[in-house]
Amino acid sequence: MERCRAVAARTIADRLWDGDPPDGFRSTLASYVSRLRRQLSSADEAAGKITGGPAGYRIDVPVDEVDVHCFDRLVAQAQSRAATDPPAARNLFRQAEALWSGEPLAGVAGAWAATVRRILTDKRRTAILRRVELDLLADGTAAEAVVELRELAGVNHTDQRVARLLMTALDRDGRNTEALTVFRELRDRLHDQTGTEPGQELRALHQRLLNGTARTQPAPATVDRQSLQSGMDTLDPAPAYLAGRESDLSDLIDAVTTDLRTGKRAAIFSISGLPGSGKTALALHAAHQLRSRCPDGALQINLHAHDPHLPPLDPREALTQLLDAFGTPFRELGRADTLPALAALWRRRTSGRRLLLVLDDAQGPAQIEPLIPATPGTIALITSRRHLTGPPGLRQHTLAPLSDDAAVAILADITERDLPQDDDLVRFTRVCAGLALAITLAAGHLRSRPAWTVGDLVTRFSMTSRALADDPLTGPIHTAFAMSYQALEGTLRDLLRYIAAHPGPDIAPAAAAAMSKASQADTDVRLDALVDHRLLDHTGPHRYRLHDLLRQFLLAHSDEQQAEDSRQGVERAITFYRAAAARADHAQNPRRRALDYPAASAPVDGVPLDTADQARTWLDHEHLNLAAITTWTGQHGGTAQTGLLPHVLVQHLDRRGRSHQALELIAQALGEPPDTGPDADSITARLLADQAGLYFRTEELGSALESAQAALAIWNTSADRYGQADTHFQMGRVHWYSGHLDQAVAAYRTAAALYEGLGDLSRVAATENLWAIATYVRGQHDQAIALSNHALDLARHENDLTVIADVLIDLGEMHRKLGRDTHALACFHEARTLSATLGDPLITAVVGNNIGAIYQHAGNHQQALASFDTALQLLRAIGDHHTEIDSLVFMAASHTLLADHDAAFEALRTAAALADKTHDQLQQSQVRLAEGDAYRAIGEILRAIEAYQRALDLARDARALMEQAQAHRALSEVFTATGDTALAHEHRQSALAIDSRLS
Repeated sequence: MERCRAVAARTIADRLWDGDPPDGFRSTLASYVSRLRRQLSSADEAAGKITGGPAGYRIDVPVDEVDVHCFDRLVAQAQSRAATDPPAARNLFRQAEALWSGEPLAGVAGAWAATVRRILTDKRRTAILRRVELDLLADGTAAEAVVELRELAGVNHTDQRVARLLMTALDRDGRNTEALTVFRELRDRLHDQTGTEPGQELRALHQRLLNGTARTQPAPATVDRQSLQSGMDTLDPAPAYLAGRESDLSDLIDAVTTDLRTGKRAAIFSISGLPGSGKTALALHAAHQLRSRCPDGALQINLHAHDPHLPPLDPREALTQLLDAFGTPFRELGRADTLPALAALWRRRTSGRRLLLVLDDAQGPAQIEPLIPATPGTIALITSRRHLTGPPGLRQHTLAPLSDDAAVAILADITERDLPQDDDLVRFTRVCAGLALAITLAAGHLRSRPAWTVGDLVTRFSMTSRALADDPLTGPIHTAFAMSYQALEGTLRDLLRYIAAHPGPDIAPAAAAAMSKASQADTDVRLDALVDHRLLDHTGPHRYRLHDLLRQFLLAHSDEQQAEDSRQGVERAITFYRAAAARADHAQNPRRRALDYPAASAPVDGVPLDTADQARTWLDHEHLNLAAITTWTGQHGGTAQTGLLPHVLVQHLDRRGRSHQALELIAQALGEPPDTGPDADSITARLLADQAGLYFRTEELGSALESAQAALAIWNTSADRYGQADTHFQMGRVHWYSGHLDQAVAAYRTAAALYEGLGDLSRVAATENLWAIATYVRGQHDQAIALSNHALDLARHENDLTVIADVLIDLGEMHRKLGRDTHALACFHEARTLSATLGDPLITAVVGNNIGAIYQHAGNHQQALASFDTALQLLRAIGDHHTEIDSLVFMAASHTLLADHDAAFEALRTAAALADKTHDQLQQSQVRLAEGDAYRAIGEILRAIEAYQRALDLARDARALMEQAQAHRALSEVFTATGDTALAHEHRQSALAIDSRLS
């Protein structure tokens, strides 16, 4: 291999012992050389041909006595004559092939030998294929070509060049059906193993075979005059499908174009992303579009950073392959026996040449930096699962998951099916989560299994089993993940397994640190490292998400001990979430009865929860995780572990206008098998009381009363006066809204007495506030105002800012309805000042609506609209659709009064859509009432009557007496105007009957 040049002893030792020669290797090497001399001598060869000296060992033999050099010379001669004298070229190729006898360097171990062996084997394969092409072009015996090509196809079942020639040869031999079978089998293997389609050239040949025109067209040659003139091209065909990556491709092409425009340096781009995200496909599509900009050649090399069968390519081996592909004579390669020497040779060979390089599956900067030529105009596209740094000028392009539309488009295109827009398709896009490999594998799997449905795919993807590693659908995905996972340092693997076990959709550093028992600082660094490895995605600042298919892989491949460690990690996460939730609850409700949690004053590492605003922010970020933790504990029989975690969560959801979501969570918690712990009954009662409050918010008053009574029965049994007071408080609200005002007042009176006996004057004030509202509705306005003022005094005495703000808002509403706008405004302005102190956007928004209503009543409609709009923006920011509807209804009324009817109906359409989405019949009724007013204003009486009647029906369904009375009065007025006195009288009497019930 190193004919007629000295090779340093250290170089020979590195090759023999794979870079780790033993101590005293020089004497061992001298012994080997001596034995080799004796063997050569006994074979009648001149022993003096091996000489030693300071530069190393040298063997002097003529070039014609070394088969590899003869092979290179014959192949080079054949290639040069292929275009002008094909018969002579074929003869030269056959002479070169005849030099082979078995595997090169057989029995020689080590990376160097493996590299040389692979290079020589590839050279032989290339020569055979080029000769077969010439045979077929010359109308040679196709049957002989079939035998050779079948042997090559058996070595590499997905080699598309071999498949193309084999299909051509079979067709020439009159075996068209077999040729079509080769294509079908190759396509199925590509689907199953890589999730890709055959290349365009192969698909075109397949179509010609189907049309019966393949024999009339010559077999396409791999190397023709044009390709020789435009430089070496070893690019793989671009994959057939790029759905959803059009924008990525356009951005990449534009960025490369911008870099090339400067003319000062190479354009170097790293494409990174999750395993299976489509990095190579994007790089190849870009490479083929950019190929014309690099006239001196396009080279692709796989660096094997994540190959399940091969180690990552050493930079020396990579340079050797590139130089060999570039046509570098073997004698020059043999002289460059170190990395610097190979890099220098590569720079010399590429100097002044504009090349396009695709460096696929790179491990890191050290592997790629020697491979990139310095010539301006060169383009290097690097794919990596890691975030790469260096070489200078490297720019990053990170692939996001494919969109759901792109996933469906790929599935439909490959399967050639009409896919119904059903739940299975939604579940398919959710489980694949934009992972290109999963989508294309699934599509290929479905195509080859006509009896399967999309639902069958989802079922298979959703399994968690080690057996899936050998499954043709999930196996390649697991293989892709396994290589990235195994490449991680131990603590990173451990952290990734903990995150996989985490029940929630994402995770923050504090929870990850709790699970892994590591410090916050160490966890932060490790999470960042996992992002660099593209095994975690950012969902927001300091929040991380794991792909669901990667989660399944990690869970499936955890052994028994790892699974137990993960379970304990989840328990530590539950402890963390309980402590943090207690802190958040205390920060928002410092005066509320202490919950069965760790001490609310205890710090929680990594989470600031000292203010109400910090608590709300944390709960906004973590509410899905808290819900998932609650579900997990129920499924694993650990209800007591979460304690009153749902209690904190549902109150937060309720304040964010998500009452229905909160109700689902409570129903789930209450539906789990009963806990047998010492606090089980009190937890159940607390959750029932929360459920009663939520049913009240959603106008399910019968259910609300049942839940409250069930909670009260538990509190009565345990003689828990605080629980009794809370439940009477809830029952008072239900009775009030049901129109049972006497019962409401009685319940509030009982609750206030219990709170007073317990010394909780803040709760007394909150109860008296609602007591005052019920009294006002009964028509006892002065008594109600007095009671409300007493509640305000108590709240001020206790300095409970939240209760003060609530009382001021309700007291202001009473003044507003009594026409005392000055008093009302004073209450609302003070409440707004308090809301700023409390940092509660919901209170600020409610006050804004109330102030706007006063402006509206006074005829200051522009000021009213400004106030409503401010409230609306706050409500949309926090996602409170319930109060947002109130703002929109108020705005519609102001627009109507300003005769801006288009704006009024636009606001009402938005409000109606929100009310329908939340299934809130009360608010649906209120929106229809406002619609009726808007239609009356433009003279569309029939549509107004229709809206009012619909409002009345909804109010009856919701048992909303005040809205029923309002609808009856509106209908009475409309029918009076139309002259239908009978109907007008009927509705007026109905309104009066309801008023009497309310009073």
